[in-house]
Amino acid sequence: MVPSVRLPALAVLLFVALFAGPGLLAQDDATRVTGSAIVEPLLQAMITAAEIDDAFVSETTGSRTGLTLLCEGESALSTSTQAINQDLMQLCDDNDVALVEFALGYNILALVAHPGVAELVPCLDEGQIKEIFAPSATGAATNWNQLLEDSPTDLEMSVHVPPELTATHGLLDSIVSGDGLRDDAWVTTDAVAEVNETPGGIGVALLEQVQDTPALSLSTADSEGCRAPSAETVEDGLYTAANQLLLYVNVDRFTEAGVSELLELVASDDLAAVVRSAGFTPTTEAVTRDNRERLSAAQQGESAPLVAGDFVMPETIAGALRIGGSGTSFDFVNITLEAFQTQNPGLSTSILHYGATAGLRDLCAGALDLVFTTRLPLDEELAACSENNFDTFSLQLGSKALVLLANAEGAAPACLGTGELGSVWGVDSAGSALNWQDLNSDYADEKMVLFAPRPGSQQMDQLLAVSESGLVGRNDIEFDNDPLYRAAATANVPGALTFMTWRDFNAVLASGQERIRLMQLDAGTGCVAPSPASILDNSWPLSQNTWLVANRNRMTLPQLQAFLWYLASEDNLGNWQDAAFVDVRPATLQTLQATLTVAFDEATMAALARMDDGADEQGADGTESEESG
Repeated sequence: MVPSVRLPALAVLLFVALFAGPGLLAQDDATRVTGSAIVEPLLQAMITAAEIDDAFVSETTGSRTGLTLLCEGESALSTSTQAINQDLMQLCDDNDVALVEFALGYNILALVAHPGVAELVPCLDEGQIKEIFAPSATGAATNWNQLLEDSPTDLEMSVHVPPELTATHGLLDSIVSGDGLRDDAWVTTDAVAEVNETPGGIGVALLEQVQDTPALSLSTADSEGCRAPSAETVEDGLYTAANQLLLYVNVDRFTEAGVSELLELVASDDLAAVVRSAGFTPTTEAVTRDNRERLSAAQQGESAPLVAGDFVMPETIAGALRIGGSGTSFDFVNITLEAFQTQNPGLSTSILHYGATAGLRDLCAGALDLVFTTRLPLDEELAACSENNFDTFSLQLGSKALVLLANAEGAAPACLGTGELGSVWGVDSAGSALNWQDLNSDYADEKMVLFAPRPGSQQMDQLLAVSESGLVGRNDIEFDNDPLYRAAATANVPGALTFMTWRDFNAVLASGQERIRLMQLDAGTGCVAPSPASILDNSWPLSQNTWLVANRNRMTLPQLQAFLWYLASEDNLGNWQDAAFVDVRPATLQTLQATLTVAFDEATMAALARMDDGADEQGADGTESEESG
């Protein structure tokens, strides 16, 4: 291979543009932003989109230096490609700087190849990436049959790399061992076009530049197999050739010029288009929702967790745990507890799921350590806890949902009122609601055919509870607990209807089932379609939240802390998914762990304060005794 022009002038210009930046034009009344040169183009695009060009002065100091200045109170905001670490969090604490973290998007590396190469090697592992791009590959790896020992293909390898001092070069260099990249590669700013035109070609680009060209998958130690680049695989920790694009803001400086306008954009759906315009990959909807929740919490003066804390699981866990609550969470809690207890046989546990009301009553009476419920405690329940001298800690774990699935070619309505659910599924409808017109004369004249899980299922209880028609379902329908069977039966019968969890519906989609459609529901404010967004914001009427409520005084117990930490760990991710929680990812669990870290610390500080108060009272009593004597 003969290297092409290495574009040194362009590299120098890029370096000057990134590191000189608008920070040289500082204005006295502008809000100071420090941080990453990689995130800088996105920051400027956001400032332009929010129409606040004169509000900020931005200095590209690098991620760590920028965060240091933020924690020292020298800047109001800082961008970063790395999550803040414990040392910097301590520096912020020492300076009474409270931060909130927002995920803006991702800088995702994509490996692109000529179609002939992609057919030969659709997935590369870490060793193969090194053989292609590492400095040691210079003059050595020149033919694809060297990399693919089992392939007789004689195809010259043409390697294309980005210029130095670019974000793409830095990402590639970070996953390739050695100092820099191979010297005999073609240097290009348009790898996609060049490799498509070059037989044997392979190169790298940012994911948003790839467009219609398929990107190769990567297999790394963390990926558990071959993974394609996407926001989802990055957030799940399965695709590691990427940078996070993060924004940290000093909560006490929300009122400075431009900050509120910028954060309004960060928490909106409009951010995705701005991120793409800057050449980066937007976050998923779940992370956008998390940004909104973080901003809302910070605006209300609540602590917004940054990153998962440094909780250390005790080597030996003993003592007792007393758990109660709603039956809808029994399977999930019981399976999690069994797995945790297998690792900690010295732990004694009791688990009683007899309903949210009884569980919260016993929690406030001091008989339970924590409960899992489908609702928050009522004011009178909180008052009972206060009478026993403790507060509660509540944490929303996630949401589950049921969806209605109709035959796509039949005449069943596109949207049902929630009150009509009882008319379809309730026991009083047996033998009477046999045609869709039996519900409403405006509906089509077509036989109603219903498929449901077997009687007594939690799914039927949840469905009928929403319609307020009681908890008894009709018995003149066909029952089967297999959601794939029910979906297939619904697809084959015009006018048919069934229901299942959102998780089971996604399994039906993955099976390739056709001739089905989701039915919308109207709870009085208009028809709503089920989606992760409508489920998690509770606008979908068949959503159900799961809450953890604990005795805050008991949050200092090592066994309670350890169980909650295990509950929110990636080791337990499979149980979360099996329990049909919607859109639970490793990043979701990391956020839960970060919240638990704050709760553990607050419980410890409260316990120390109670000890100090007790010591003061004893000292006062002793002094009075001496004086009276």
